Amino acid sequence: MPTPECLEYLPSERRAFELFMQDLRATPLPKPGSFEGRGIVMSGGPMHVLQAIANLEVLRVQMKSNLPVEFWHAFELEEAHCDALATWGAACRKLQVPGVYRDFQTILPSIMSSSFKEILWVDTDITLLYRPELLFDSPQFLRQGALFWPDHWSFDCRPWGHSARSNHVILKLLNLEHNASNMHYAHEHETSHFFINKEMHWKPICLANFLATRTFSNEILHGAKDVFRFAFLKLNASIWLSPVRPGLIGAFMLNGLFLPRAMLHFWPAGGFLGSGSHGRNVLLCIHQKKQPGSLWSEIITFEVPIGTCSSYFPVAFDPFEATDVNIWQIGQTDPQLAENISLAEQLWDEAYYKARNNLLPLLSKEAQQKLHPQRSKTAQTLSHLVWCSGAARSGGLTSSLYSPSRRL
Repeated sequence: MPTPECLEYLPSERRAFELFMQDLRATPLPKPGSFEGRGIVMSGGPMHVLQAIANLEVLRVQMKSNLPVEFWHAFELEEAHCDALATWGAACRKLQVPGVYRDFQTILPSIMSSSFKEILWVDTDITLLYRPELLFDSPQFLRQGALFWPDHWSFDCRPWGHSARSNHVILKLLNLEHNASNMHYAHEHETSHFFINKEMHWKPICLANFLATRTFSNEILHGAKDVFRFAFLKLNASIWLSPVRPGLIGAFMLNGLFLPRAMLHFWPAGGFLGSGSHGRNVLLCIHQKKQPGSLWSEIITFEVPIGTCSSYFPVAFDPFEATDVNIWQIGQTDPQLAENISLAEQLWDEAYYKARNNLLPLLSKEAQQKLHPQRSKTAQTLSHLVWCSGAARSGGLTSSLYSPSRRL
């Protein structure tokens, strides 16, 4: 939103915010027992069902997790979709307020409507590589009731990192003063995967929902991703933010450049989860596998701490020229992790195809088209450019990933 237009709307938005805060302060908290237990919450439409099923297969089979799962939707799914989700232990739930929701606007209503007291929110394209029960019982969650992870971008990552900058209009709206030494101000959050105790943090959740439903907030924050961060800051609520910046998993192209294909989140080495091989941080999940196939052969992380911009930008790059990059050479240095990732991918693909083949005959032609979105021309082009055996340069995952048949 251009600055003049932003400033034009700011007075009316500030008034709406002040009125909401008056109501929020006067609103009682939910009674103890209003929510019970812990579980996983997802939301989406038909195009998210197969992703969810594939990732639930990894959760159930490889991670041995029996956590209950709720999949919320805005009256978009048919009975066949819900039957398929139920096979993998996910219960379909319809949002209590039907309507048309913009992208990502079902996240907070799903969390607020869920029966669970303690929630792990995951986007449907999150592949968990740990048992989530472990983090529900972590000292950090038991103490603070909220676990979040950073995005790539800090305040100095132009042209990204908008909402972490000291002059961002959201600070004027909420009457907050930027603090570059506080990572909740200086670094954007990545909310594809987080834990939250609803009973402990009900009012921050309500404020986040208010911000997520305002067109103004969506425009200036580029969606709902950072509404949690600012809601917690405004209400001075306790929150744990991982000190480990995201990593990348991808593959080397024929020209020697590394093509990032997904984001990785970690738990700090030396904590209650221990450490990975060579004292590395513990890999928790892969974010953004949406369709079967692989372009994954190597892991890359960045040495600079959060709150500082790394050398990464969302394009193919040469990691051998960057000074802050660690190339894991995972096939050589951590074969067990490499095998775990390969197994997760195999389970993911098999479950995706099985669910798709079972669902298609039960759906109308229109519903079939919504089930499996078409790949972009860019993705199709990249499938011809990436040659996973280029990972021999970096010691990639497993040899099965290097076959041309395993391209995207």
